[in-house]
Amino acid sequence: MLVKKGSFNAPTSTGNSAVTGVGFTPKALILWGSAANTAGFIDTMSFGMGFSTGTSNRKAMAAASDDSAGVANSNSGARYADLAITILSSGTPTVGAEADFVSFGADGFTLNWTTAAAGKDYVIHYIAIGGAGVTNAKASVFTASASTGAQAVTGVGFQPDCVLLMGTESTALGNKGPGAEASFALGMAVSSSQRGTSALGERDAQATTNVGVRQSAAQVLYGLVAGAGTATAGDFTSMDADGFTVNWSIAAAQEVVYLALKGGSYFVGSDSQKTSTGTQAKTGVGFTPKAVLFSSFNRTTSATADSTFLLYSVGATDGTASGGVWVGSVDNVGTPNTQSASYATVLQMNAVGSTTNAEAAFSAFGADGYTLNWTTADATAREIIFLAMGGAEPAATTTSGTSILAAAHRRPPNSPLVALAPGAHSPIPAHTI
Repeated sequence: MLVKKGSFNAPTSTGNSAVTGVGFTPKALILWGSAANTAGFIDTMSFGMGFSTGTSNRKAMAAASDDSAGVANSNSGARYADLAITILSSGTPTVGAEADFVSFGADGFTLNWTTAAAGKDYVIHYIAIGGAGVTNAKASVFTASASTGAQAVTGVGFQPDCVLLMGTESTALGNKGPGAEASFALGMAVSSSQRGTSALGERDAQATTNVGVRQSAAQVLYGLVAGAGTATAGDFTSMDADGFTVNWSIAAAQEVVYLALKGGSYFVGSDSQKTSTGTQAKTGVGFTPKAVLFSSFNRTTSATADSTFLLYSVGATDGTASGGVWVGSVDNVGTPNTQSASYATVLQMNAVGSTTNAEAAFSAFGADGYTLNWTTADATAREIIFLAMGGAEPAATTTSGTSILAAAHRRPPNSPLVALAPGAHSPIPAHTI
């Protein structure tokens, strides 16, 4: 299994754009970003994510909410698209930039930017997954059951080892709004005991804002509506011969995007932010990770939704490159107060108002997990959901029968990550657009 974390700046004109420097031919791609394209924070809550495994298998979702929309109305919305990535520049919602998947190549991938924002080269983060050990990958969508109980998702074509889920409470392709919520949820699962989800929501057209977040290491997908109200809740039951099963305790017929992966090693778990600076080791993973994807609602562990703030972080590292996105919005204010930031560290926990409460850099991968270095920390032990990915690199056999590491599958040295201040960004030098 080969995994690469990277980032690049979205082009400011439409057309095909190649991202290189990955070092192998990917089989699956995770993209995420925001409307942030300057150092530090911007005054819009904007988050988008997409999964791609081929030209017919790519799905993207996004949510956004405007800052200072006025006393009479907050302005929020969401989008679901047959694309590799979509980024909203406002909650109307208005598309700031989006791209379709074109192809995987020997050293990366190519996207076709169908919408580009002149002068706004949004930072896009990615995880590319490949290697001979990954035998199947599929990005697709299913309609969640409108009734509670077990729902078997079929048509995947294989029994996955790992599934990522994504939802915006959308019932059809296109924009969700006006009069809708800026909702987004990310879930990940390996088994009925290894799963987790983080979700955010903000109501549109409110005289005073209504926002919320919810997270659980005992569910696979939440959906928030009306701020802190939980519209959907599903737990993970099993990986099946042709898909997987989700058990809905709160049901609604929404579109749920998934990325199913077969081959490699995966572990889903939870951890808590270190409440002082310094290193923090996470063990129990069972293998040496090659990359870790993190999500957090910037809150301590809770069985209920939190409606004080909308705070949400998604970050990742492959041990060489790190980075992610943070978004935030304040509840119960007459003038909406929203922000986004892109960062080049593993994970950031920020407060609306451009204050970084906690920040983690990569320290090391180990035989049973990973270690982070908290360069900034406060006294709040915020819960973190994570997906570790790994697996032995493929081997070849010589004519004499000696097993050797196949040179064709060796991961080349990664280009060094440019050191940036929190929220700053720049294309990783090895990636050309």
